[in-house]
Amino acid sequence: MEAIKFLTITARKLKGGNQESDWRSSASRSYYAVFHYIRDVFQNSGLDLIKGDTHNLPQYFYCSSDIEIKTIGQNIQSLYRYRARADYEIKLEFMKNDSQKAYILAELLIEQFDKMFRAKKREVIDSAQKFISSKNFKNN
Repeated sequence: MEAIKFLTITARKLKGGNQESDWRSSASRSYYAVFHYIRDVFQNSGLDLIKGDTHNLPQYFYCSSDIEIKTIGQNIQSLYRYRARADYEIKLEFMKNDSQKAYILAELLIEQFDKMFRAKKREVIDSAQKFISSKNFKNN
């Protein structure tokens, strides 16, 4: 399955879903569309995200001195917060508007990441490698 198809699922749930569970699922899928998309790009460039380290995706971008690269990390962190709220804070109300914001952010992130990665591939990979090195992680 292509990662981008998670956004297709999200769009369907937003269009036809009228329950909080639909909106929560949609927000979660939005995050995972971005996560898997970026992971696939990294893997295709010879860099694997650390196994089991999904919650640190924004950190791969923070080690850069480039503001555009750091902004991608900040936006991923914002999207992660939507996902965490949707998946774990089930006693708090989650509205359709929250899911729509997550979807829009996911679409924007994929577009921003593509553009930025084409222009700054080496800097992005260097930032990710610095994070891996700083944590003494080893890919298995």
